[in-house]
Amino acid sequence: MKNTQKPSDSGTQQATMTIDQAIEAAYEHWRAGQLTQSEYLCQEVLRAIPEQPHTLHLMGLLAHTQGNLSLAIEYVGRACRSPQASAMFFSNLAEMCRQAGELSRGEVAGRRAVELAPAQIEGWSNLGIILQESGKFEESLDCLLKAIRMDPQNPQTHNNIANTYMRIGRFEDAKTHYHKATELAPEYSEAHNNLSFLLKETGDYEGALQAINRAIEINPQNIDAYINAAGVAIARHDAEQAHKWLNNLMSFAPDHPGTLMTRARIMQLTSNYAEAEKSALEAIRKIPQSGEAHQVYADILRVLGKVDQAMLAYDKAISLPNPKRLQAMQGKTVLLIEMGDRDAAREIIVDVLKQGGRIVDALVAYSEINTFDAEDPLIGKMEDMLNAMGNDAPTPTEATILHFVLGKAFLDIDAPKKGFQQFALGNKAKRKTLSYDSDQSVGWLQAVAKTFTPELMDKFSGGGDPSDTPIFIVGIPRSGTTLTEQILASHHMVHGCGELKILPGLIGQISAKPDIRTTFPDFMGKISPDMLNEAGEAYLKEIRARSPHKPYLVDKMPANFIYVGLINLIFPNAKIIHCRRDPVDTCLSCYTKLFGDHQQFTYDLTELGAFYNAYKGLMDHWHALIPKDRLTIVDYEAMVDDQEGETRKLLDFLGLEWDDSCLEFHKTKRQVSTSSFAQVREPVYRTSVQRWKKYTPYLQPLLDALYPDGVPQE
Repeated sequence: MKNTQKPSDSGTQQATMTIDQAIEAAYEHWRAGQLTQSEYLCQEVLRAIPEQPHTLHLMGLLAHTQGNLSLAIEYVGRACRSPQASAMFFSNLAEMCRQAGELSRGEVAGRRAVELAPAQIEGWSNLGIILQESGKFEESLDCLLKAIRMDPQNPQTHNNIANTYMRIGRFEDAKTHYHKATELAPEYSEAHNNLSFLLKETGDYEGALQAINRAIEINPQNIDAYINAAGVAIARHDAEQAHKWLNNLMSFAPDHPGTLMTRARIMQLTSNYAEAEKSALEAIRKIPQSGEAHQVYADILRVLGKVDQAMLAYDKAISLPNPKRLQAMQGKTVLLIEMGDRDAAREIIVDVLKQGGRIVDALVAYSEINTFDAEDPLIGKMEDMLNAMGNDAPTPTEATILHFVLGKAFLDIDAPKKGFQQFALGNKAKRKTLSYDSDQSVGWLQAVAKTFTPELMDKFSGGGDPSDTPIFIVGIPRSGTTLTEQILASHHMVHGCGELKILPGLIGQISAKPDIRTTFPDFMGKISPDMLNEAGEAYLKEIRARSPHKPYLVDKMPANFIYVGLINLIFPNAKIIHCRRDPVDTCLSCYTKLFGDHQQFTYDLTELGAFYNAYKGLMDHWHALIPKDRLTIVDYEAMVDDQEGETRKLLDFLGLEWDDSCLEFHKTKRQVSTSSFAQVREPVYRTSVQRWKKYTPYLQPLLDALYPDGVPQE
């Protein structure tokens, strides 16, 4: 969101006649845009009186007009040291400091401005904006409401009030003031753009894009409009559209901090983590006191597994001025949970819940590390949140999350009917946001199986990269892939890299080659052995950077089950582990989980069953095609029944010696960033085996899809 305020000029006071006339003439030249003449007169005055405050102030305005913000702050700061300094000097210094990200200094100046001139609108507006961007929302609102009472028809003040309402989650009030701002000033680009941000946050992406287009129509170089547009694309996981908006932004504002932060987020979305980290660091160098910039950096470091650096970055994001401080706290909470530090995570969650506001994300974290009991007051609170109206009404995204968390809570307290009512509502709402085509997805998996024939495998035999460094764990989500990785990562020769998007990224690069321009699996008819070797080399370079000292590295991306045949061609010596679990238990676990991205097949029981059967068909094909010494199965139920025996079999398959640490995998200190991070901090347990049977009445569409001929008898 963009707050809008600019430094103002001021009148002058009589000193001597000659000096007064020179200063007045300098101001007139400045107002007329005659900057050279204005600066000349100012320099003449300062040669006579080096600390003349009105002239120093005007020199600051000139520097600001010419884009030299640091020099502007220096001049106006000197002017403010004079006993003659007016409220306007301090107000302008406050706004300049805000623009430079020096919010603490700006707040001091802003408070002095309203102290000197409590009836001056600009002072209250500038202070209100600074307090808003510092995360002091209630004080900000108080200042801005004072300003609007002085001038009810000021569109900039309405815009800034709306921004503060937006930050505290009073969306209806925010919308009212944005509309008032655009009604008073129809060509007010920033207000249209800020409205787009509100609409994006509340899930109205089409409305957001309309407002963005209007903002850009008015001002084709509205930086924040392009940032918001890219934000809509990121929210939709539409990398192609995000890049288009970014390219527009880079064409005229490549070094703007907002551009750099947007680029970092887009690079993260597309798994280009090196560029994401680089852009985030560039943003921090430009605005080192911005908590939001440190937050973007922290999120990237967390995904990269740079835990200590990420923790420090989150701490900075929380301690520095940051309008998204709660999100930074929640990011740190997730990292603590991923590292198994539930107590520290719980402290932050409690703190966030006490602060109120839009706390839905904190409730998700709470549900991950706590088992609800019937007396938990949060159950009633979440029901009230879902039924709230007006400013307190949940956004569509928040409502979806609340349905899933409440569903989990009701299952925890053994109220399955209520639980599955909530899951049905949550899954239905999420499904509406997706453009998933079940028949197309099933057909794609079937096409992969048809493409990878024995003849195709023979055609490329003898090629590929000979490395046995990568170990691939594949399967449907919630089938035990995280447990298997945690067991292996406890071995002294193995590093668990988590769910890597390296392979899908390389496949995308192959598809984009000028002599290919075809998607997987169709490009198998055009691909060359050299391309496979190049992909293997690029994959190894990136994965080895995760842990250069361990000989074996685990890539636990479940969806790589689609590419098992291609993996075997790229790395003929690599081992692939297929994690398998009871079909209904697997699908139930997927259906009751709101995934961060992808997994679009999980939000409808019938579609979920259809996808599972297609996955099973493809895996049956791989097991018939790939040598057994390269592809094996780990059954979740067998691992639960005999952890040591199954672990020994797994290590034998990998050619690894026994390591007792594998039996105490839950004690291994490492980051686990998947939806199963809580479970792998405990020893194996049987409560998830055949869990589905107690919920049979609520799963009939799934059972019908999985077993058209009826559920097989044991």
